[in-house]
Amino acid sequence: FGVVGHVTGNVSLHYNSADNQGLPNPTIRIIDRGDPSRAKAAPNSEGEGEDVGLTVTLLDGRIQTRATYYTTNAVNLSDFNGTTFGGPANVATNILGALRNSGLITQAQQDTHTPNVNGGTFALESSGYEFNVTTNLTKNWRLQANFSSTDTKQTNYGPETKAWMEREFAYYDSFNRPALITSAGITIDEAKRRMREEFDAQASLEKLGELGLRRHKVSLFTRYNLPWEPLKGAYLGGGYRHQSKNLVGQGVAGNRLFGKSYWRADVLAGYKFRKSRFLEGLSVQLNVNNVFDDDDPLITRILPDGVTVRRLLVQSPRSWRLQAKLDF
Repeated sequence: FGVVGHVTGNVSLHYNSADNQGLPNPTIRIIDRGDPSRAKAAPNSEGEGEDVGLTVTLLDGRIQTRATYYTTNAVNLSDFNGTTFGGPANVATNILGALRNSGLITQAQQDTHTPNVNGGTFALESSGYEFNVTTNLTKNWRLQANFSSTDTKQTNYGPETKAWMEREFAYYDSFNRPALITSAGITIDEAKRRMREEFDAQASLEKLGELGLRRHKVSLFTRYNLPWEPLKGAYLGGGYRHQSKNLVGQGVAGNRLFGKSYWRADVLAGYKFRKSRFLEGLSVQLNVNNVFDDDDPLITRILPDGVTVRRLLVQSPRSWRLQAKLDF
């Protein structure tokens, strides 16, 4: 549902409200809370959102500004959690293997208590605002600028995994286990501790923010059509994007840990053939992405000690792409 109200010829207000349902990754399986030893497909996510904004047009349409405030809520989101020490399937396999090798359980008992899962669910609450300015400085020169600030918080992280730990850890504790070593080379109690540590590190972000969130984002893009003969039909353009530091974890003192800010510059050049008997309608364009070849790895997950990197992202290097398009 959406509505637009024109206050004047140059000023308008808009409001939108929507809900949606998303499809999960079909390869993600989560624990069935009705039977924590079994798995089921990840559920469909559900969301709802609202936004309200103001649009102002100036100088006979040459400048248009738009400001928007929005809120969104999503539940039943799912993601993988299959790390060696963090995923129920891996932890159960290691611990139950040690119990079976020592003769404390049978293969059938091991199979019963090993869930074939690789993910969990969570929810997100978001709010933020966006500003957009589009200007036609001249009939040949266009400039766009965008700024956004987003505050996203994770909620209800891994309820099925939490229930599984409560049940299965109590089961492990019913055995005489202190001297047993798992296939990961650690004791059963150490395997439990590491899983709980990883789970708590993620769950502790609840209400603090979304892991990986870069709160502030800025982008600029400009394009200029060359007006002079015989270069008419040629154009140049470029863009710059900057994103603030990303949330990568929570420290032992409860403080938030951040990675590095991110920026990227891209340029393009092109030509559209005009008044050509054989090439009319043909345009060619060269894009150069990551012009300055910034290739520093970006940390996306770090443990509470602030030193141990769990995940990082390798950036794509500078790339060149030449493309052609024919209109007919």
